[in-house]
Order: sequence, then structure tokens, then C-alpha cells
Amino acid sequence: MSVDQTVPDNSGSHSIIVSLSSDEIFALKELAAKQKKGFWRDYALLISLCAFLLSFVTAIISLYLGHKRDVHDQLAELTTAIRSLEELNIKQLELTEKYAGTPNEGRAISLITNQVYNATIMAADIAFRVGTDATSASIIPISQNLYHYGQYSRAEALARIGLDAARTYEDEIIALRWLGIMKIQSRNSEAMAQGNQLFSNALNFEQRYGAIRNKDTASYLKAGTQLEWADALAPIDCDQARQHFSDAWHILDTAGAGIDLDRTRRLARAKLNTGIGGVSSCKVDQGTLPSK
Repeated sequence: MSVDQTVPDNSGSHSIIVSLSSDEIFALKELAAKQKKGFWRDYALLISLCAFLLSFVTAIISLYLGHKRDVHDQLAELTTAIRSLEELNIKQLELTEKYAGTPNEGRAISLITNQVYNATIMAADIAFRVGTDATSASIIPISQNLYHYGQYSRAEALARIGLDAARTYEDEIIALRWLGIMKIQSRNSEAMAQGNQLFSNALNFEQRYGAIRNKDTASYLKAGTQLEWADALAPIDCDQARQHFSDAWHILDTAGAGIDLDRTRRLARAKLNTGIGGVSSCKVDQGTLPSK
């Protein structure tokens, strides 16, 4: 059975006869009903959508937890590597003293040096993988070992990760100092300027973190920064090194008492005899130093 429907055309002056079967009419009515119903009332679709969202969220959580487990395992691995490195460094000192002046001195030192080197490379590889999930305090000593073994670019790259990983002003100061030393010791004029700026940033940490409540702690950090700055410059620019040493001396002379401050004072006094940065030709006349 078919039904004829009259539909006016756009001009309004003519009519068009459309013939529909009963099945076609039923299909149209069903479609209209679905459109009125809306997709939010299509329960099968909603169930499928919810299942997809649940699966997606579960997958994201699983990936996150997996990443956290990987980081945790690598941090544990890094801790073990650093502990081994520290033990080897102590053993190296012991063996150097034990075999000093003996026929086995060279062989013993060579053996332990190779072990320290291998431990350093292993620890560095782990530190690069872990990145800023590790602490600055654990990263910087590894960078220093790399530098000692002549891997300057890797040492600097790792030190920058250590700076990014810094979570306290103490960590940031240590990382800035070490980066500054490497830059200055490169003896490249542009790099040296960058190194001086890094030390300046380390010295002015209170501009970023605010004033430290304990003034003696601030004095200790500033004096230590000035002394390390002086040591880095001593082989290259003794006059500038003397100026930074003088600034450190003034800070120590006007600061209070404390274990850290007293140790830093002893270190500064020793440099009056040995020379700044161990450079015997770069000494300071104590009579020229500022005092209270």
C-alpha cells in the first residue's frame, strides 16, 4: 500500500506529489522518534561510552603507576651506585696511603682508579636516565667525578640537570657554584663571563628565595661562594681572585660563631699560606684584609 502526499514547492505556485509505501512511512516515523529521543537516552550507546572511558582512565593510571615504579627502581639503583662510589673513593685514599712508596703503589692505584671510573660511568648513566627525579645533592658529585676524568661536556650536562633538580636554595647554590667553576676553568672568555654570572646568581640567592631567618647561615653560604669563586679565578685572574677572597674574609670577620662558619674560617686562613685555589703565586697579604 502507498500513500500520496502533496508537498508545495519553493515557489508556492506548484505542488509535487510524493508516493510513499507503508514501510517507508514506518521507517520515517521510527527515525523521527529516535531523533526526539536523543543520544543520551540510547542506553546501549551510553554503556559503550562509559566502558571506553573506564578503559581509557585505567590505561592512564596503569601507565602512571608503571612510570612511578620505574623511577623508584632507578632511584634505588642510583642510590646503590652512589654508595659504591663513595666506598671506592674511601678505599682509594686508604690504598694510596697504604702502598705509598712501595713497589705495588702504581698497580694498586691503577686498579682502584679503574674501579672508581667504572662506578662513575655507571652512576652517571643512571643519573641521566632518572633526570630531575633524582636530588641535586646526588647528581652534582657524579658530575664532579665525570669532570675529574675529563668528560667535560657530560659533566656540564649532568650539572645542569642537577640545577634543574634543585629544590632548596642550598641545592641551587651548590649546583650554580659547580657550573660556575667549570665555565671559568674552561678559560674561554664567553664561558668565563657565564661562569661569573653563575657565581653572582649563587651569591644573590636571597633575591629569589627571600631573606634567610638565620643570618649566620646566610653568611656561611655567601662566604663559601666567594671563596670558591676566588679559587676558580686564581689560576686565571689573581687580582679578581684576591678581591673575592677579601669579600669572603669580610663576611667571615663580621659573622657570628658556628661549626660551619668556623670551618670556613680555618679554610680561609689556610689559603693565606698555600695560596688561593692552591696557586702559590696567588696569595693575599693579611694586612690588606678588612677586619672589624
